[in-house]
Amino acid sequence: MGAYFQQFTELVDTQDRQKLDFELPADFVRKCLAPLRLRFYLGKDGHIRPRRKSLFDKKLTVVQVFDRFGGEVLEEILEYGSRKP
Repeated sequence: MGAYFQQFTELVDTQDRQKLDFELPADFVRKCLAPLRLRFYLGKDGHIRPRRKSLFDKKLTVVQVFDRFGGEVLEEILEYGSRKP
């Protein structure tokens, strides 16, 4: 994994999908996410957002989002601004 990270720019330039799409172990991902201060909010409408929309939204850490909904949902929230799991 470390070697892939060191070659990241080259992997992106060559679009090496096998390495870029490599599934990381969940424990490793949790350790990487844990120090991040990212917070997300689960709204009554079921959408998860990086910003609170209502006082009634439930606050979630980045690790909670990853554990409950998976990496794909987390990725889409960060890319598109919200996601309904």
